[in-house]
Amino acid sequence: METADTKAPSKGGRRLNSSTEKIRQVAAGLGTYSLRQLREVGFTENQVKIGNETLLRQGRAQRIGHGVYQFIPERKSPRETPTEDRIWHAMRINPTWSCSDIAVQAGSTTSYIYKRLREYRAEGYVRRAGQRSTPTGHERLWRLTGKAQELLIRPNVELFESDPLVAAVTNLNKLVCTGKCRFEDARAKAVELCRQILDGLSQKPLTGRAGGAGTDGKGQAV
Repeated sequence: METADTKAPSKGGRRLNSSTEKIRQVAAGLGTYSLRQLREVGFTENQVKIGNETLLRQGRAQRIGHGVYQFIPERKSPRETPTEDRIWHAMRINPTWSCSDIAVQAGSTTSYIYKRLREYRAEGYVRRAGQRSTPTGHERLWRLTGKAQELLIRPNVELFESDPLVAAVTNLNKLVCTGKCRFEDARAKAVELCRQILDGLSQKPLTGRAGGAGTDGKGQAV
């Protein structure tokens, strides 16, 4: 972490305090932040004081409570930060976090954060960090691993997309094996799943043997 008087070049020929710029980035990611949160990230008390005063003076933050501030974003542009980058940024600047925390800070939904979490965890970027009490029970906490902290740019991890045909067959199998498809309320769903399966089987089949890898019609294995 740079000291409070470390300088870094900025746009327009001006030179900004390096730690102040980093504090601006953290505050932007949090949206609503406290001075304590900034210190917990790793800034010194003096850096937090100078950085926050600069944000207030520039109109980039406003006080909304005792020691609590709201970051004021710049006017949105067509090149607004993608959701995936905001999610990764929020995960990096918080020592520990819950999926609901990241959803709020990144402007996403908790269910989507859970999807990303599963992918990041599978690749060794995220691990458990305990839990905390909530009004309705407990909420799991997470943190990035050392492997992830070394990455300034989010890793390229693609979400798993299940095969629609496999999903339809699986769901139909559940309805049939449990006998639910005999009841009127589940029968319509079973019929719809049958249509989905038929549509899936009506698509152009892969060439090759079913017991091995097929090809896409151009000799390429799939």
